[in-house]
Parts: sequence; structure tokens; C-alpha cells
Amino acid sequence: LLSYDWPGNVRELSHVVERATILCKSGEIGAAELGLVGTDIDTSTQHHLSSDSNGTLDQITRAIIAERLRSLDGNGQKAAQSLGLSKSAFYRHLKKYNL
Repeated sequence: LLSYDWPGNVRELSHVVERATILCKSGEIGAAELGLVGTDIDTSTQHHLSSDSNGTLDQITRAIIAERLRSLDGNGQKAAQSLGLSKSAFYRHLKKYNL
């Protein structure tokens, strides 16, 4: 949590914690629930987004999913987990964004 830049400040942190609370299946929230699995992955995504912050929500969402898939060598299950998405939600996003 300390190493992440939090470009969305308190609002982003609040949303991440809320999502983690909902997705947490055990009594302890870990990196997977926070979507911070693999600091290198999140750093590369953050840098990519900072250069394309004028895009629409759909463009940004597509970029995040594509980057996560690339960084995880196309492993959809790991990408879905790292994004805090269920398998079915993740595959709906892939279909929507033609990935």
C-alpha cells in the first residue's frame, strides 16, 4: 500500500478498500484482494495510464486489461484475480473490448 502512488488519492484508496472488503473470502485482506499483486505490473500499468489519462473510461479500462494480460503472459485467470474480477466478469470485459 505504501509503495503505490495512489494517483486518485483518498477516493481511489477508498474504492480499493471497499472492493477488497467485498471480494475477500477469508478474514484477511491481502494483495490479491487489493489488486496490487505484483508491484511491477501495477507500476507499468500506472505509467501507461498516466500518459493516456485523457482517454474515455472504456479506453482506459481496455488499456488496463490489455496491459495486465500482457504482463501475465495471457493468463486470464491470474489477470482476473489481479484485477479483482470474477472469471465471468473478466471474460465479459474481454468480449466487450475485443481482447
